[in-house]
Amino acid sequence: MTIVTDAGKQWGSIISPTIEVEDIAVARYLTVKVTDVSQKWNVKINNPATGSDYDTLFQADTDETGTFTFDIAQTLGWSGAKSLKIRLWATGGSGASATFDSVTISDWYAPYFDDFSSNGWATSTHAVTISDGTVTNEGSSGWGAVAKTVTVQNIENTPLLTVDVANTTAQWALKIRRGSSGDDLAPALIYDTDRTGQITVDLAGTYNLAGRHSFEIRLFQIGPQGSTTTFNSIAIHTGEPWLKNATEVINTWAPHELTFTAAYGSAGEVAGRDQFSSPDAFARVIDSTGVTSGQIAVRGHVGKNASYDPGTNTITYTVDGLSIFDEVHSDALAVAVALPVGAVPTFDGAATPSAQGSGRWLALIPERSIEAVGVGFIARTTTVAAALSDARAEAMAAIDDPDGARDHWETYWNEFLSRVPAPQDFSLHHIDTDGVTPAQIERMYYLGWLTMDMNVMPPTPETGNHFSSLGTGMASLYDTGTIGVSNSASWDSLLGIQQLVHVDPENSWQTFEGMMALVADDGMLAGESLPSRKAQTAWILYQVTGDKDRLAATYDDLIRHLRWEEENMRWMSTDHDEPDEIDSEFTASLYYDLTFAEKISTLLGEDAHVAEWVQTKTRLARNYEEWFFPVDGRTRGFPTVQKIYLDTSRTSAPSGINVFRDPVTGRWTDSGHQFYTSTAMVMDQLADEEMGWVVERFMQEYDPNRQFAGLARVAQKAPDAQLMTYGLISRGDLEKARTFTNATIRDTVRSQWFAEVYHEAGSTREGTPRVSGVRPSIFGITNLIENIWLNNGYRMDLGDLSAIRLSDSMQGGVTGLMNMGQRFDIDLTDDGALLSGPGADNVGCRLLLLTPGQTAGLDDCVGKEARITVPSTEVKPGDAVTVTGTGFGAHESIEFAIGTSKLGTAQANTNGAFSGSVVIPRITGIHTLTAHGPYSSASVVLTVGSAVNPPQPGQDPVTLTLIASSAKTRVGETIHVIVRAQTTGRWIPATVRLSIDGKRRIDVHVPGSAVARVSLGRVTRAGATTISATFGGSSRLAGSSVSAVVKVRKAKPKVKVKVAKRAQRGDRMRVRINVKRPRGVTAKSKAVIRVGGKKVKTVKVKKNGKATTRIKVNRLGKAKIRVNYKATKNLKKAKKTVTVQVRR
Repeated sequence: MTIVTDAGKQWGSIISPTIEVEDIAVARYLTVKVTDVSQKWNVKINNPATGSDYDTLFQADTDETGTFTFDIAQTLGWSGAKSLKIRLWATGGSGASATFDSVTISDWYAPYFDDFSSNGWATSTHAVTISDGTVTNEGSSGWGAVAKTVTVQNIENTPLLTVDVANTTAQWALKIRRGSSGDDLAPALIYDTDRTGQITVDLAGTYNLAGRHSFEIRLFQIGPQGSTTTFNSIAIHTGEPWLKNATEVINTWAPHELTFTAAYGSAGEVAGRDQFSSPDAFARVIDSTGVTSGQIAVRGHVGKNASYDPGTNTITYTVDGLSIFDEVHSDALAVAVALPVGAVPTFDGAATPSAQGSGRWLALIPERSIEAVGVGFIARTTTVAAALSDARAEAMAAIDDPDGARDHWETYWNEFLSRVPAPQDFSLHHIDTDGVTPAQIERMYYLGWLTMDMNVMPPTPETGNHFSSLGTGMASLYDTGTIGVSNSASWDSLLGIQQLVHVDPENSWQTFEGMMALVADDGMLAGESLPSRKAQTAWILYQVTGDKDRLAATYDDLIRHLRWEEENMRWMSTDHDEPDEIDSEFTASLYYDLTFAEKISTLLGEDAHVAEWVQTKTRLARNYEEWFFPVDGRTRGFPTVQKIYLDTSRTSAPSGINVFRDPVTGRWTDSGHQFYTSTAMVMDQLADEEMGWVVERFMQEYDPNRQFAGLARVAQKAPDAQLMTYGLISRGDLEKARTFTNATIRDTVRSQWFAEVYHEAGSTREGTPRVSGVRPSIFGITNLIENIWLNNGYRMDLGDLSAIRLSDSMQGGVTGLMNMGQRFDIDLTDDGALLSGPGADNVGCRLLLLTPGQTAGLDDCVGKEARITVPSTEVKPGDAVTVTGTGFGAHESIEFAIGTSKLGTAQANTNGAFSGSVVIPRITGIHTLTAHGPYSSASVVLTVGSAVNPPQPGQDPVTLTLIASSAKTRVGETIHVIVRAQTTGRWIPATVRLSIDGKRRIDVHVPGSAVARVSLGRVTRAGATTISATFGGSSRLAGSSVSAVVKVRKAKPKVKVKVAKRAQRGDRMRVRINVKRPRGVTAKSKAVIRVGGKKVKTVKVKKNGKATTRIKVNRLGKAKIRVNYKATKNLKKAKKTVTVQVRR
């Protein structure tokens, strides 16, 4: 039947007689077969009572031909008996035609049905054949497939696929592939199975398909040669899937949970969250109280060794692992799923998993309830049975107390973020913002820190690694690092710990130590060879933590590797290694790194190595000049090049950017990329001409009006961008340095990615910057953090405490940084960089003088040369003493004091000098006179004698001696003093007055023996205690005085920890801490609780030494709980370890 529109008309139609349908919910499918169309066609349902078509369309006008099936009941919302007409349309203008073969209304329709009586199936993989529905494996590979291409219109209306299997001698599977090559869609529609009979699956729902689709159906035969499976039929047809996907899903992210809501139309909605319970398990919490009809289903798949335990309602199985060298590690991972009570699973319709250990499972969550499903993962280190048991325990613990687990991780992340260094200024400077706000930059900054910490991996003894490690980017699945820690690239991970060490020094050190432990005897670090800066990283770790012992412990491995790097300045990976290749990026990076090797060797007293590094740097600079500036390169437009190949007997070189043979040297050369060659701006020993060529190539791409300042035309990577920035700063090119760093902040935020590689979107700043390579990656994080720190005055790359001001407009600062294990803050002021906190106090510096572009370190500290002098250090109470000062800050207001007694002020002049006068208070003994300004301070020690009269005629001179009973007195102990009087005549019993720290006074009777012993009581503070003795004299004896200093050390507290001897896994067990210390000494401090070496909590210890908290223990077996009490000004640090037996 053909419809043709009349002349001058845009459309035409014909209409059917009235059709009576008893129940449209049953006979619901309208099928139209269109064989030819000149323009477009359509179909509508007509109301016989009114003669009008219903407005709701099945589809838009279309020019496609084929068989189309529509669901009348669903589209029009109908049920029950209905009267209707069908109107067929031809549209598209005068003379438009459409030819229809048939129109039917039915309760079932199959656009594709195959009983294998006709051809069309062909071998797809390996030697597998098909004949009359029997698929046979003719080959020896163990599997293969036959395939047939099928096209289905409106597949959402015929969503089901049913396969009827007569018998099998092994296993079979059914998969779908788009086109005739490429990967099968995941998951497999029917996994490897030995089931027979009719099996129906939701084809459209599994792959979220709608509209017209062409795909390949692949029937697999799995088994030995000669194995067969016989299929009766296969069909794609109408029907209502009993599982319905949500019509809308909304997800939200937080560090401690992923929440979701899913709408199911009139059936209501479900809410829930995904959360970790331990490093080896997570839970999905499902709230179905908002579902008004039906039940929520959860499903998954199983692998090898699949088993179901109805007693615990858990599913377990194993998964093989695959190394970067494609080595299969059988049963490497044990997996367990713990289901809530009442959610009994089925396995491809059966009560237990397939004996072959593959397939899918499904379980229905109890109606209108809040339940949790737990999943545990265990890397197998012993037997399969033990790993499966541990995985089951992890999964079960995950659903034991999901609310408590969520609270634990929320607290963890809040505490972590509170330790992250906090910049003051998140604004952009000296560039167009392109709509990027400070709030967006701030959010990206803290997201970077969260992502960094989420990439910290615990030790993995199953891979031979016994150290924690910072991964390159877990979600990226990077796995080509050093064997044992292959998730850590020596490039990304080392850059990351340069910043992570401010927040997590232990895991940062372990990451470095783990890498150094894998350095081979010849110096090689296996895995992907990268131009990473290991000496710089080691120096930063030392400067931030002050841990010289750990630096020394890695030293031999480090220097062995640095020597290997000079012999191998090229990229090496699993499929790339050219022994004669020399790469400029590797050369420049090593040169820069050796500056820090010099510092390390100097600190550790390795003078011969210091000389070695100096010589190596010079050699690298001369070699760089000889290697990377070929004349022929300049004639080709490349002032400097990236790669050369030293072997002149080569007949060719690996493909590159612009490869040519240099006629002068005979070496094959690759011009490479600017972003690599520009790293040489850090090589301060390059000759002026060669450095000029490096800068010239940099300028070929630098453009402040492009994304990333033009330096991502090809690509931008963090380590290269960093070296370019350091080079620009060292050259004094501030404008380009700050433009580049701020453009990088802006465009990283615009990309919304932490990536290995960034690219500009085009020649202007329009469009979203592109990313590639490993992502997420630590590269994007570390570069963003460092550039924000630079804007706020802190320069982290030097390791040593350093500040910088890139321009006058930058007035930010950073709080919460670390130096030598102590926290410090930096704040840019008009005068310079103001330092505060214990980390600044330790180095005795409060202000670094800064000018724009200048990098200032402790050598630039205001007051570093501050000195005060007095005419004499021997003074008496009441004396007026002139104090002269030099080396203070210009115009500083100076205050004089002895102890807490303020004695006067003075004003420094422009040169930082002053003169003032103080009156010595009525004290005796040894005391410190301080001169203290906002930025500078100095002191001098005075001996204050008593105001006693000199001997008079007839008086014998007297000498007093004070002897403390112990030179090693600790806080809480009693100081005993012997007072001895000596005279040329006879000592007459008299009273001697003792003064302790110029405050407490004791009168001591010295008998005729001229010796008295006195107890001064218990001392309650550490430090120097000054004891003065004064004898005022008598008619026969002259007056005398003397002072002595007793150094009091901190007391050694004892930590007692009380916990239950046994605990159940997942319980929030109570920990009681009691710090025993001398009476009268406050114990107020903090204590860190570690379980199995991992920090789980920090608690406040009260003045009385007590603290109580709860922690969660998830590992089965013996758990070591260690409490580290932090030192106070009067108490030393202490620790205590107890053991708890953790059971299921």
